[in-house]
Amino acid sequence: MEEQSKKKQRKKRLVIGVAAVLLLSGYLYWQDNDLMQTEYTCNSPDVPAEFDGYRIVQVSDLHNKWCGKDQKRLIEAIREEQPDIIVLTGDIMDGNHPKVEPAARFCELAVKIAPVYFVPGNHEAMVKTEYRRALYDRMHACGVIFMIDRSVELTREEAAITLTGLESIRKADYFALKQISDAQTDFVVLLEHNPTDAKAFLQSDADLTLTGHTHGGQFRLPLIGGLYAPDQGILPEYDGGAFYDAGHMLIINRGVGNSGFPFRVGNRPEIVTVTLHRMEGGETT
Repeated sequence: MEEQSKKKQRKKRLVIGVAAVLLLSGYLYWQDNDLMQTEYTCNSPDVPAEFDGYRIVQVSDLHNKWCGKDQKRLIEAIREEQPDIIVLTGDIMDGNHPKVEPAARFCELAVKIAPVYFVPGNHEAMVKTEYRRALYDRMHACGVIFMIDRSVELTREEAAITLTGLESIRKADYFALKQISDAQTDFVVLLEHNPTDAKAFLQSDADLTLTGHTHGGQFRLPLIGGLYAPDQGILPEYDGGAFYDAGHMLIINRGVGNSGFPFRVGNRPEIVTVTLHRMEGGETT
């Protein structure tokens, strides 16, 4: 009788253990794959009236991830946002496990929704030349606009804003920050992958800066935030979300994919939509 009771207890513990593993697996899968669509509004008196309501969708740190067959879930999420432009802020390829198809296919579908602008990240820099060239050839062929240390003017009716892309803020000449100062328009959007030098962005002449790289700290805890970010270490100050200073707005996208750690906790992947809004008087918020 006692032996039978022990067998029942062992069976019960086994069932509980299996259920716990299944629940944990389901939670981690949900955390890694359920896309969040995060909305921000950039209010500024420097936004031209013609650009009031202009929508920018930002995708960062794809890291070779497939979001459904043929990137269906990611593409549908972007299309729902009805963007005027789409910006990619680096690491769409993963340097540790380079694959061309996930990022290339995503770009080929994204350009059918809106113009796509791209700045590279550290993983594009570290990948072997053959993979980078193959990806970039596909991106150029489908019409992705590369924003490597250059500025362009985006026009709407008779008005314009400046879009600047910077390969790395650690470049000694601070090329893009000078480009921003020389911009011919009142409102400037800066694209860069790494937000580590956040104060430089917030003190530049860029009204809005869009970055990625941090993966949201990978593991996020309530009231604490991200636990670790590349180049910032443990408990990073700039892990994800929006930051403001003296009329400047910095957004750190938590990214779509993973690199290094295979899963996220409290930190679902996200795409970001920023709507520009002309605010009469005051500072950027």
